[in-house]
Amino acid sequence: MKTIIANSPLWAVFSLYLFSIPVFGNTISSSCIDQFPYVESFESGFGAWTNATGDDFQWTRYSGGSPSSGTGPSSASDGTFYLYLEASTPNFPSKIAMLEGPCYDLSGQSAASFDFDYHMYGTTVGELRLEVSTNSGSSWTQLWSKSGDQDNSWHTASIDLSTYLGQSNVSLRFWGQTGSNWSSDIAIDKIELTTGGGSGQPCITTVSTYPYSESFETNWGDWTEAEATNFWYRNTNGTATSNTGPSGGASGSYYLYVESDLPNYSYKNGALEGPCFDLTQLTAATFRFHYHLYGADMGQLQVQARLEGESTWNTLWSKGGDQGNYWFLAEVDLTAYLGQTVQLRFYATTSDGPQGDMAVDLLELNSTPVTYTAGCGAGAISTFPYYQSFETDWGLWSERTSPSMWQRNQGATPSGSTGPSGAQSGTWYAFTEASSSNYPHKTGILESPCFDLSLAVSAYFQFYYHMYSGYASDPASMGEVRLEISTNGGNTWSSIWYKEGNQGDNWISETIDLSGYLGETIRLRFYRITGSQYFGDFAIDNLSLNVGLIDDTEDLFGQVIHPAVSSCAVSGYTNCCEPSLSGTNVANIIITAESVDGSNQVQTTSNGSGSYSANLPAGPVRIIPFANSSDWYNGLSTFDIVNLQKHVNRTELIDCPLRRIAGDVDNDGDLDGDDVQTLQDLILNIQTSLADVPNWRFVPKIYLQAETVHPDERFQADFWNPAAENSQGQDYPFKGKFHYDGQELAYNTTDNWMNGIFSWPHYPTAECPDDYWDLYIVKSGDINGSASPTGFSTTPPPQPFVAGNNPTLSTTAISSLPAQEGTPTIDPKKSSHLAKNGNKKYEIRIVASTPVPVEAYQLGLRFDPEVLELGKIKPNKESLALDEARNFGQSKQAGKEGYLRTIWVNDFRERADGLSMAEGLTLFAFEFKTNADLEFVRSAFRLDNAVMTGEFYGANGLIKDIDLQVFIE
Repeated sequence: MKTIIANSPLWAVFSLYLFSIPVFGNTISSSCIDQFPYVESFESGFGAWTNATGDDFQWTRYSGGSPSSGTGPSSASDGTFYLYLEASTPNFPSKIAMLEGPCYDLSGQSAASFDFDYHMYGTTVGELRLEVSTNSGSSWTQLWSKSGDQDNSWHTASIDLSTYLGQSNVSLRFWGQTGSNWSSDIAIDKIELTTGGGSGQPCITTVSTYPYSESFETNWGDWTEAEATNFWYRNTNGTATSNTGPSGGASGSYYLYVESDLPNYSYKNGALEGPCFDLTQLTAATFRFHYHLYGADMGQLQVQARLEGESTWNTLWSKGGDQGNYWFLAEVDLTAYLGQTVQLRFYATTSDGPQGDMAVDLLELNSTPVTYTAGCGAGAISTFPYYQSFETDWGLWSERTSPSMWQRNQGATPSGSTGPSGAQSGTWYAFTEASSSNYPHKTGILESPCFDLSLAVSAYFQFYYHMYSGYASDPASMGEVRLEISTNGGNTWSSIWYKEGNQGDNWISETIDLSGYLGETIRLRFYRITGSQYFGDFAIDNLSLNVGLIDDTEDLFGQVIHPAVSSCAVSGYTNCCEPSLSGTNVANIIITAESVDGSNQVQTTSNGSGSYSANLPAGPVRIIPFANSSDWYNGLSTFDIVNLQKHVNRTELIDCPLRRIAGDVDNDGDLDGDDVQTLQDLILNIQTSLADVPNWRFVPKIYLQAETVHPDERFQADFWNPAAENSQGQDYPFKGKFHYDGQELAYNTTDNWMNGIFSWPHYPTAECPDDYWDLYIVKSGDINGSASPTGFSTTPPPQPFVAGNNPTLSTTAISSLPAQEGTPTIDPKKSSHLAKNGNKKYEIRIVASTPVPVEAYQLGLRFDPEVLELGKIKPNKESLALDEARNFGQSKQAGKEGYLRTIWVNDFRERADGLSMAEGLTLFAFEFKTNADLEFVRSAFRLDNAVMTGEFYGANGLIKDIDLQVFIE
């Protein structure tokens, strides 16, 4: 049960009559108040306000949260105390209580405004009104009203009293009515009546600290409704009228909007006034805000300003008519008001129908110059190449819609199964966050500066995009994106590139030929529409506009580099194997630079620092590097097979274009199971060389960023076979086609496309930062980057089982297999073909024990063929796939030595984590027969390396502490 205590009206009147009571510097007496500003926050009592007599119940002074849960404020708006209506029993339903204030003498004032904070929170909130009387309370006129739940926050109302200027007896009162049950508490606080002593009203609140920002997430901030009531509303989600207004805020959840339904049309006006801004200490000032004007009956929205104390409002910005269902960003230059204090307001005029809701959100005032100007004028960029990778800021690109859509980011985007894991180059990139409330089908526009192409003879716009949705069950989850161009400064736009749907989890390069716009000044923009789900993050990075200008002549020079690679063999292969832009310089590489039309060709050779140079005429050129090494085995290992196998099985994609080139060991332009088999056969010595290509390949730097096709799209269900070209005519990975001045160009049309690879046709300066063009030298098949640039050799591959070639892995040999150097010592008396027609059978088992799961291994077993005759090879059927053709290959060599070379690679489709090396696990066994006894057999068999050192690989690379035990039974 609650007890409500009211102050005595008689005592309030009596005290006013007897005494002068100071109220925040105002003198309240029996006569009307004529000293302003007048302020009352009820900190020491009701002040000059009293409960009316004869009402259903009364207003209560309170501190802290109101007694009822789920209604009323949790604290005062200003100070500690506030007044409120307690709606609990017996004060509902529809019970009325009035709070009467003093009278005000406005006879000498030229402007007057009454402001107060109100709180209306609860499921059944009734109504609050402000009323005025000019005849000592004989009659009252409504000035303002609110009804219903206004959310759990304090709001500010501002009422223009200019109608009552010149009158000496103006009284105000609050009229409150509860709702249908107890959840309808209404509160007021911080009452202020301010006047203008000059030609206009003074500022109630003045801002002098910048940047200033207001997005209405907790309340109205310093913005108040003026000139009309129930015209501007604070809202979240959609507005009350269909087919008009936004579906959510431009930033966060809340926004302010004009409700254009009855009675707010036709052609009604309503002002939303902000605080005053002190610009006396600033050298630049810009007001930025987001607006939403969507609906068939759209009116007009203006931004107006007036100097403090003046009554005239000047229009600084205006927009009218249906602008589509998007949030747009606008900028207003406040340079004209520097050195002064200025007040801003939004002035809305509705049209002749209900579908004209106007909204504003995320208001900012910054001490910075305007960054965006409609049109182009003389400010267009005319120096090229132009680059933007968003490393430090947005540069000259600007968001024209909601800033919650386009964001700068580093690392992965916040949403799982969508967006890139990092930038395409550098650290930062730009992306559209598709999570709530940016889907479904929300729009974000990122607009470029103007570019002057008046002197251009060619122009290409290149960018990298990432468009990945992991929501496979909904193809529409990704949405769409367009690149648009404008030749009139942004007034109209045309689409020049379009993508929709999932394009795979990788960065993709796109180049747009702008030759159709030479001689003009252009503007570009990315127009993004999200899909049906939050799995729709779209990213761009490394933007460039490359322009060939009249009389553009340059020297071409560059460098051949062996890419520096992190220690992937020990740290795991993912992005760590991306080559860096620095590495070991490679000398004696022949470079041919050729004009696209073949009219000019020069040749140069890289020197000891890897540098080369060539003088060419203006125009695009191709670079044709050649290899000069035949060292097949430097850097090749079983772990390269692991990475290729994972890629083909689609369990872990090789996400670096340069690695894909290196992995194409059969040189057919595809990365598939044939490469896995070719590399395995090479290590097993079943195949002694790679076909038709130099061992080392040379790749232009642009291949680090070249367009690739995601393997999930390239490989069909039968992924052992190459797939057809994609829709762009590209054969994976780099048989791309390009166009220059209407002429189709290609890297190379021969099967040996890596032998004489053509670079992207380019202008030496226009497409290469710092006039630099790098070529990377890449080891064929060396996926994990373990090859050395100093490993060039013309010597044949090392032959297996050379005496003294011991495995580097740690082995534990039992007494039945003595460790030996070189070929086992054989007793000549017992070595004469004792195995032939032997009647003794033995089995050798290789047993491993380690807690680390193994993804692949290779071993060499050597035996004396004069003593032992090899029988069946028996992999562990429970743990290892029985596929001798691809996993346990044999290569028998004639002569005195026999050997078995073994390779096992995990089937990642069935065993994602690799093979567990549990104690006592038999990897494989083989049978042999002989007439020799056990002791002699021990001398005729040993564990050895294959073509390369015996190796075990786990998910993180080479495992050096595998324990092996060999049992002979």
